[in-house]
Amino acid sequence: MDLSRVGPDMLEALVNLLPGKQTPVAYMVRLADRSLYIASTNHLPWRLTQMLMAGQGRDNTASKAVARAGGVSRLEAFTIMRTEAGAVELAAKWTEQARKRGEKISTDEMAEQNREQAGREAFMRDAPLGERGDF
Repeated sequence: MDLSRVGPDMLEALVNLLPGKQTPVAYMVRLADRSLYIASTNHLPWRLTQMLMAGQGRDNTASKAVARAGGVSRLEAFTIMRTEAGAVELAAKWTEQARKRGEKISTDEMAEQNREQAGREAFMRDAPLGERGDF
């Protein structure tokens, strides 16, 4: 599905065709720089909307990787899974297969690391100095 020309009027129709909220999904999108972004979500329409907004340069949207790559150009695949764990596992499998094919993969590893660090800092903020540590 080509998303490079999706405007607000088409977005609503697109959203109605996709699985709804609380539906575990593994998905793969082709970004404007021809790299792949592979992940899982429990709300695919919302996630794609966020990615389209990131491609338009809007703040507080999807991943920085999507914005850096120039946005989403195509929804390559999505598969509805029974569980969130199953969706995560399938996304990891797709990522491994894409890497074996030599595809460029865009990731949010740095964003994940930053979120993890912020969580650590928030958790340990009120702990006495002697109890703080890397966990």
